[in-house]
Amino acid sequence: MMHIQSRCLLILATFLFSSMPSHAQATLNVVASLPEYGALAKQVGGSEVSVVTLAHGTEDMHFVNPKPSYIRVLNKANVLIENGADMESGWLPPLIAASRNPKLVPSLNSPTRILAADFVEMLRIPMGRIDRSMGDIHPLGHPHFHLNPANAVAIAQGLQERFCVLRPHACSTFKENVEQFKGQIENKMRQWQSTMKPLQGAHVVEYHQTFAYLADSFGFSLMDELEPKPGIPPSAGHIRDLVPRMQSMNARLILIEPFHERKTPTFVARQTGAHVVVLPGTIGGVPGTDDYISLIDTIVSRLVEAANRAEANAE
Repeated sequence: MMHIQSRCLLILATFLFSSMPSHAQATLNVVASLPEYGALAKQVGGSEVSVVTLAHGTEDMHFVNPKPSYIRVLNKANVLIENGADMESGWLPPLIAASRNPKLVPSLNSPTRILAADFVEMLRIPMGRIDRSMGDIHPLGHPHFHLNPANAVAIAQGLQERFCVLRPHACSTFKENVEQFKGQIENKMRQWQSTMKPLQGAHVVEYHQTFAYLADSFGFSLMDELEPKPGIPPSAGHIRDLVPRMQSMNARLILIEPFHERKTPTFVARQTGAHVVVLPGTIGGVPGTDDYISLIDTIVSRLVEAANRAEANAE
């Protein structure tokens, strides 16, 4: 019933927006909270959209520096695309409130306030009691879902649906752009999965809970994190327990994002013979990751290179 109601609301919104005067058909000013959604908005919208992204790929997406200039950007937005699932909860809501933009008020299936989390199936939704003693846990599920290429396609399709509400005259263009992106991802996925075969079933450690959707896509196992709890810095006791478990499970890779400190993963690598792999968690995290496909290309190539080095050292 809820799905039927949602579809009816979108149909009604499409009628209302298509009835607007011609001046409303100008380029959509789209603001994306995170780089992956800026890239996907450009992929779907093409020349029909003008995109500004707030966060930079080199930042921790949980703790983006909320610059005053972002308020002005949000005030002029026709559309805001955000991750959702509490990813931006520490920095984005005050900026939205200060922008005083009525288009950014949350509502069911709003075409102007879009949450990417609405289009994907969440992993690691915690059950039972949840409190701050558990660390920076996400009650709505693991929020780094864009690292599954299938989810990127689902999000692009969701953006297409919402953009069609706002710009019905360009709907066929949006659909063509999404189909092109879907085809590119399907072709690349066959290549990525073939390249990643050496990592299938491998036990891997990550610094923070970031790469669950990536592991789910390519078949490797995340056995633990260097953080004892999400968002809590590594402790001596946790590392002391982790090292022998890594050795017993032959965990040869430690995944970290570029903004994490290197002292702890380097120490653990020395103790276990593992390799530290710096992986971008988003577009722009390292040079050469300018769009979604180049992001996954970079992640795959870095993982396979590190796995091959680990295999050679173990022989």
